[in-house]
Amino acid sequence: MEAIDAGDTAWMVVASAFVLLMTPGLAFFYGGMVLTGVLAEEVGLVYGTSEVFVKHLAALVAVAVATFGLSYGLFVLVNAAIPMRVTEKQEKEGLDGSQHGE
Repeated sequence: MEAIDAGDTAWMVVASAFVLLMTPGLAFFYGGMVLTGVLAEEVGLVYGTSEVFVKHLAALVAVAVATFGLSYGLFVLVNAAIPMRVTEKQEKEGLDGSQHGE
């Protein structure tokens, strides 16, 4: 059995930490944007003005669309350089041999 690589272990810990930080961060970001539009003093939805709320919702939608579009574009670029799917032949033969040399 191979020894555990310290670099791989460190990367897994860092990646896990990023995921754990990202989840509440997104919740606070989106919740804060929406609630600011609802509760903003004198201009919030609670005070009868919907302008700020609608602007905040539009900003959230714009960020979501831009993030998806840029992520998808990056995926297409990387996939063009390094195909992310194996060939049908490799898939039928099994990925252990074609990808891992086993």
